[in-house]
Amino acid sequence: MLRAGDLLVSTANSKALVGKSCLVGEPPFPSTFGAFVTVVRPSGDVLPSYLASAMRTPQAQHYAFTMSSNTTNISNLRVSDLMAFELPIPPIGEQRRISATLDLKLSVAKQLQTAITQSIAAISDLPATLLRQAFIGALTE
Repeated sequence: MLRAGDLLVSTANSKALVGKSCLVGEPPFPSTFGAFVTVVRPSGDVLPSYLASAMRTPQAQHYAFTMSSNTTNISNLRVSDLMAFELPIPPIGEQRRISATLDLKLSVAKQLQTAITQSIAAISDLPATLLRQAFIGALTE
């Protein structure tokens, strides 16, 4: 059963998606996971948010990409290879600081992405808006 703080890692997928992961929040009901996913449950000396961030790094993604084997259209990352990935484990306080910094930066990036998407939508609507205003004579005002 999944628990809050578990990390789901894609271990059988297309080559580009093997190693992708997500952090499990509080499951709304008893939940399990599929056959192509491996659950990594951090020990007490590793914060789940730190582990999730570490697994999104280019180094972790490159490791999963190079360690995965190919079959017909499916790449597989052995659990033993996943568990052999070495990552630095700083003290808990430092993990908290790193996670908080990354969370803040990801939040800002998400806000910027939303603003960019809204700006693109507004720019896309601009020709139609100008044309409407031209037909009703509002451009000369």
